[in-house]
Amino acid sequence: MHVGQKLRTALRGPPGRLVFKVGGGDGERFRHTRRFDGHRDGVWHVTADSLRNICASASADQTARVWSMNSGACLYTYVGHSGSVNCITFAPQSDTQCGEHMLATASGDESAHIWKVAICSQTLLSSDDDEEEKAIVDGGGLDSETMQPNVEGTRIKNAMMRLTGHTGVVIGCDWLAGGSQLITASWDRTANIYDVERGEVLNILSGHEMELNHCSAHPSQKLVVTSSKDSTFRLWDFRETIQSVAVFQGHQE
Repeated sequence: MHVGQKLRTALRGPPGRLVFKVGGGDGERFRHTRRFDGHRDGVWHVTADSLRNICASASADQTARVWSMNSGACLYTYVGHSGSVNCITFAPQSDTQCGEHMLATASGDESAHIWKVAICSQTLLSSDDDEEEKAIVDGGGLDSETMQPNVEGTRIKNAMMRLTGHTGVVIGCDWLAGGSQLITASWDRTANIYDVERGEVLNILSGHEMELNHCSAHPSQKLVVTSSKDSTFRLWDFRETIQSVAVFQGHQE
């Protein structure tokens, strides 16, 4: 299967099947409120920053996008990858609503990229407040080449940092506590931990017998989890007094 397709066949659902209401545990009802259009291929991953009312998406169309959750407008489109974008995550931030914010993306081009956007008060408006909102924020601090805002928002071409070293599809990524390090999970059966500022590989986590399919970091401790097609997941503990790995087995697939 072409890496741009990722797991398209395995994840395809029955045609016409939509879930538009979910019953909460306390009987609360939820409803569909907004649709985000713009990607030209499958969307593999989404994440949200509720403080700033923005969300981000990763797609097989080789782009990642940042959106206003209030208006549905596309604020930024990152076009620096040459393969399917499989995962996207916001860097840990302060409580400041405005300013520059870093994101990380993992891709089928065997790399992860660090890039940034400028988010200001315009993105916090609701569509009722300003239907013409376009994410036209101050890009003065951005190093990336940009174009004028349009239906794709502002296009970002260049990454702040390209993290290389994997020899297979990079399927997932996550920021470690503090935001100075990033973990990536790859189909090359390893996970890498990078120093984001220098772009250096600090640790290569090996031991899985098949491709990795996910990784996740604890928000405040030096703990990371990796999962694999080998039917196991592993907890890696990098706290100074422990330095260990635990293997969890039991799944059949």
